[in-house]
Amino acid sequence: MERYDAAFREIRVVALDEQASRRLIAAVAASHEKT
Repeated sequence: MERYDAAFREIRVVALDEQASRRLIAAVAASHEKT
């Protein structure tokens, strides 16, 4: 069971990281459009 918890935690971290990077890309794109 612990193995499943660890895998799930990893998946959640990757998903959050992907969301954060998308937000970062969107912010960079928005700042480039302004200039």
